[in-house]
Amino acid sequence: MRLRTWLFLPILATAAVSGLFAAASPVRAGVAYVFKDIDVPGSKAGTTSVAAIDNLDRIVGWYEDAKSVSHGYVYANGKYAPFNVPGATSTQLSGVNERGQIVGTYVRGGTPYGFLDTFGVIRKLVDPRVPTFTPLGINDRGQVLGGACQGSHACGPHLLYSGGVFTDVTADGGGDSSLSGLNNRGQFVGSFYGMLYRYGFIVGNDAGSTEIVYPNERWGTLAFGMNDLDQVVGLYKTTDGSMAMPQSHGFLYTSGAYFTVDAPGAAQSVLTGIDDRGDLIGYAGSWPDPQDGRPFLAIRDPAAPEASTWAMMAVGFAGLGLMGLRSFRRGPAHAG
Repeated sequence: MRLRTWLFLPILATAAVSGLFAAASPVRAGVAYVFKDIDVPGSKAGTTSVAAIDNLDRIVGWYEDAKSVSHGYVYANGKYAPFNVPGATSTQLSGVNERGQIVGTYVRGGTPYGFLDTFGVIRKLVDPRVPTFTPLGINDRGQVLGGACQGSHACGPHLLYSGGVFTDVTADGGGDSSLSGLNNRGQFVGSFYGMLYRYGFIVGNDAGSTEIVYPNERWGTLAFGMNDLDQVVGLYKTTDGSMAMPQSHGFLYTSGAYFTVDAPGAAQSVLTGIDDRGDLIGYAGSWPDPQDGRPFLAIRDPAAPEASTWAMMAVGFAGLGLMGLRSFRRGPAHAG
């Protein structure tokens, strides 16, 4: 065997072992993104919210002006467009789909209402069971998920508005659980808020529910957004090696693996939405008050492999290493 082959074998063996361990581990290294701050011109500092992103990278949310009045906005192609329901004293947007439909809430006469905007036509969303229906998201089929939201996560009961009809939706997380989004496949994403433990979950598919728990983090995992590829984003909490208050870190869950995604230079991060291209929205700040931080759009670096590719690469390196070891054991071939 040539000397260069002998020298290369340890590298192959290392690749094999590393690849096998990487394939077995549910936690992966961070994925490369290009971050862009979301800051509506004329907004009061610290009041801009990023609520939802569609597959065209349109973002909706709201902000407060100098007089602390809430206005909706739509961000697309690097430009901000205001969105205010006519006659309302306050407007907040919470969802957008590829058809351009928008959902949110507005206040008129001191009373809040949920609404659906379809090409400029505003429809008030009111159901006798939930007089104050707060939309939480909309999919491309025009289905609106909402609830009677009171506080940061108490949004039950949950209802789905579709074709003019409201139907009950079960959070299915048990106890104090709340839904936060939906996709085009009839799935919902949400979180269970327990006294000592918190975790995210996906419900509504044929395979039943799936728990989303960042490995080895006992301080809790919360899931806020999901796309049609079963990718989920949210936050997990860690003490960062001390017994101080837990710190929030953004995560991406895909194909059984977890990736940490933190905004550059941020002590804490949270991810709140993801589109089918893998682009993200979130905050460089703590939860439940991420608006104290910096809202952002994170576009996946086109030069970097997709998250799901890392696992395939790990298996590939492992295979190369094992092939090298097998060739070494057989020894060199001799001509007859």
